[in-house]
Amino acid sequence: MGVTSSFCCTDRSGIRRQSRPLSTCYVDFHKPAEVTQQGGAQARLFRLLPVVAQQSGTGNGRRSLGSGGPEWLGKDVSSSFNEVDFYNEVLHMRRWLQQDPPLQPVPKLGQQVKEEEYETSQTPWGIIDFMVSYHGLARSCTCSWVADGRERHRVADLLVFRSPFEGLARPRMLHLELGPRSLALQARHENEVSTGILARQEGIFVDGFLSPPQSIPSEGPTLDLRGWSWGDNTQRRAKRLPLQRLHLAEALNSLLDLRAAIAEERFWPSEDSVVPGQAATSRGDIFLQKFLSAAEYSELALRAFVSELTKLIRAVEEVPVPQKWVQSSLALLVEAGVAPPRVGPIQPEIWVASRVKIQILGWSKSRLSLPEQTTADERQDHELPWKIYQHHVGRVLWESARLYFHNFCAEEWETLKVHIYEISKGNSTVLCTGTLNLCDGVSESCTLQLFRGEKAMENSMGWPSQALLTVKFLALPEPSHFAGLWQVRVDRTENLEAGKTTSSQPLPGGRHSMSHRTKEAPAAAQMSWNEEVEFPVIADKDGAAAERLLQALGQPARSTTPQALADSMGPKGSVAKHLPPLVMLPEEGKKEDVRTASIGQVAFISELRAGQVQEASQDVLGHGHSRFFLKMEAPGAMFPAGNMAMMGMTPPPPPAQNGFGSMQPGGLSSDAYVDKHLRPLDAEHYSAAGLLPYRKRSDGGVEVLLAREKPWNSFANDYDPIAWNVFGGKRVSRQERSVEVTAVRCFHEAVGDFPEVPPDEILHNLIPTGFYLWYPLGKMAMILAEVPDGIMDDLPSKFAEAKEAGPSEEYRILPMGVKKWKKQIEQLEWVPGEDLVPEAKFAVSDLLSNMLKVSRFLEFLTGTLDPAEAFPKSSGRPQPVENGYNGGKSKGRGKSKGKGKGKDGKGFGKIASPMLNKGMPMMQLAPAPPMPMYTAPPPSFQPGSEEMQRQMHGEQLYVLVLPLAPSPYLAQKITGMLLELPPNELMLNLTDREELQHRVQEALEVLKADGVAV
Repeated sequence: MGVTSSFCCTDRSGIRRQSRPLSTCYVDFHKPAEVTQQGGAQARLFRLLPVVAQQSGTGNGRRSLGSGGPEWLGKDVSSSFNEVDFYNEVLHMRRWLQQDPPLQPVPKLGQQVKEEEYETSQTPWGIIDFMVSYHGLARSCTCSWVADGRERHRVADLLVFRSPFEGLARPRMLHLELGPRSLALQARHENEVSTGILARQEGIFVDGFLSPPQSIPSEGPTLDLRGWSWGDNTQRRAKRLPLQRLHLAEALNSLLDLRAAIAEERFWPSEDSVVPGQAATSRGDIFLQKFLSAAEYSELALRAFVSELTKLIRAVEEVPVPQKWVQSSLALLVEAGVAPPRVGPIQPEIWVASRVKIQILGWSKSRLSLPEQTTADERQDHELPWKIYQHHVGRVLWESARLYFHNFCAEEWETLKVHIYEISKGNSTVLCTGTLNLCDGVSESCTLQLFRGEKAMENSMGWPSQALLTVKFLALPEPSHFAGLWQVRVDRTENLEAGKTTSSQPLPGGRHSMSHRTKEAPAAAQMSWNEEVEFPVIADKDGAAAERLLQALGQPARSTTPQALADSMGPKGSVAKHLPPLVMLPEEGKKEDVRTASIGQVAFISELRAGQVQEASQDVLGHGHSRFFLKMEAPGAMFPAGNMAMMGMTPPPPPAQNGFGSMQPGGLSSDAYVDKHLRPLDAEHYSAAGLLPYRKRSDGGVEVLLAREKPWNSFANDYDPIAWNVFGGKRVSRQERSVEVTAVRCFHEAVGDFPEVPPDEILHNLIPTGFYLWYPLGKMAMILAEVPDGIMDDLPSKFAEAKEAGPSEEYRILPMGVKKWKKQIEQLEWVPGEDLVPEAKFAVSDLLSNMLKVSRFLEFLTGTLDPAEAFPKSSGRPQPVENGYNGGKSKGRGKSKGKGKGKDGKGFGKIASPMLNKGMPMMQLAPAPPMPMYTAPPPSFQPGSEEMQRQMHGEQLYVLVLPLAPSPYLAQKITGMLLELPPNELMLNLTDREELQHRVQEALEVLKADGVAV
């Protein structure tokens, strides 16, 4: 077996040659290829050993297994799908753009890339340097592995890669699956925050963990379920379950748990480090003179990861065309078997950086898109998946940066808090806690009293439950970035019995957190771990820690002032404000708010792109609290390692709001305000909206249109007494994308459907002259719109006539089959502002009562606030309402299906409708042509392209068609047929249920005639 190429790897002419084996491009390997470690991944990897040239006096010319040279890996093509084509295109690009390594044979398989496609872009793609080095295809390779106690053999074609483990004595690899989960994304790219939220919902999963720390394999779910009898394949899949439950920050923290490498070096001391009769403690000090501690090694490794991830995210952003990389992988590798030397010819930073690697791989569901190959439609289709991929890479960088900030930038640890957890089949609950104050001075051997809630724990005999720890501060020799470290040894517990669990409360104050885990120990009254964990304290308090982090982020410090560097890491600094501490206690059910975390990540990456991360603030580095939590598993409960975590949950602030008020979690305003436009995040993430029409009197006063209504009280599960109320309701999630659409719909639902009610076109045309009131408690946006003379003057009387003409239905069935209860409105009336302030002359609802507490709204009702002067009219307003509106005397809302005009068609009197009186506008969307938004202009509200509107219509049509179709498959077919209708007929199907039923029946008949089973 060997690797062959379709052209010579040293030829850069770009001319294709016939496939033939070349001596310079042929590599032979040992037979058979043996399976190698893979870290939980599903596809097997095989180790390939090249055959060296035969020399005189040697044997068969094959290199022995222990000899040096390049290391190679093979991956079965049958489990790689289209990865051959992907790597073939990448290989050709590397050759053409002068990026290829010395040996680059290319298999003649799949669609080849044309050379002229690279002529317009000679700039190398930096992201290719992060891909695993592919070298060709090994045909008919004999592979062997052991499964279920038997050796198995198989002949397969293997993709040949340069091993990413090359140069590592014991490689540790964290295998992350990132990018979109599916080829079909039923969403659109609105803005960075919404895409970040979607990316978090898609999720980053831990797909494998090679050479993990002791705490990871000990959490396998097969320990107490006779897993040994399941078979190798089932066991391997079962052991991946605890990995996939890991939070990304927990996985990164476990990756950097490098205590095992230091412990092995201590176990095999050098000759000059052992002195007869010398104490073990002194020998440990001598060890630290020559090697780095575990905390120092982790700090250098994490900083190297941050640096590499920064380069990766910049390389991703420089790719000239969006890619659609689905379920690809990111591998983070570090040396976990050798301790870095403190002194020697190589600096520790260089030694560690050479043993930290980042590789992107896993292209079975992806393809490489080139600028000249990609059409405009493909670019648009790839935009959202590519944004999600960028957000996932940015999230790994963000988590790594904040892990570094909280683990290795603390000036002092103040409090050690111990949590003991009881684990049963993957579920963990807090059993007891204990706290130790480090500032008061602690003895080396500590006995820590354990508490359940506020009550001290005792066993059944009345003996106190205790945890025995050894705590000491260890100074570190030069050179080191740390003055020293707290070394905590978890010895054992005494008199501990499992029982009722409790909840854990975070420590107050503090801004840093650091966590460790240990292997698990069987449940017993006295459980023993005998493991050490370390929590470092920085040596330089003049901003050097900030400078190191900024340099890793590719942000050289602009200011030479040490205080300015330290300020950027303060609680209000531009670095610290986006790096909140993470409580790594998922067993408590505490999860980060997705929106808040996404906003923090997006803001951090945006400032990183702009080079503004080091902008300083006013506070210096602070102290912190340390937490040390423990776990116990039952049956066979185990006690994971200590966790020193400085607890201070400071949520990341939202992006700058141009001086706007305070913010709720997620970026929404927490203060009520009245303004011409809503603030961008309020306009995007509102929960309810309403419309409050008003008119001006000749004496300068105002009157507002209110309803005498019995509001529904969800707490009392009954109606409240009749009161004045405004017109409003909840937003229809995933359908209504603007406040105006929700407000107009809720107004129509409240008032009802009779001829005198103004249609959507008129209400939308009134909005530009109005203004907004934001009610933060309900996340409600109220639009106050001025109505011209003659419009809606007689609406209260017409409403009363319509109410007397026929009994009102208590509810109606929406097109989606949902029961919608109608509001209990007795009458409408124009209420003067002086009847509401200073005190209302009639009972008001809770919502209106809270609105009357907003000062500027009160000024508006009293006439001291003139909207025309306070809120000037915006430019580019839509076509105004004509005075030809005659109270709705035309009877045009009939069944003419859009063919009529004026009073006989679908229009409404002589109103200048944006729909040109042809068809009805869609309920969930603003009438076409798209009207300018009257909020601040976030990109999500700008009119989308025709293809985007078609996708939105298809999503809404499918929901309506699904109950009418025999099966979901036919519903998809019918939806596709309906999307081919003209726009006016398409809109009619979205609003008229009878018309939609008729169209569905016609489509079913057509499908039946075409031979489709109906």
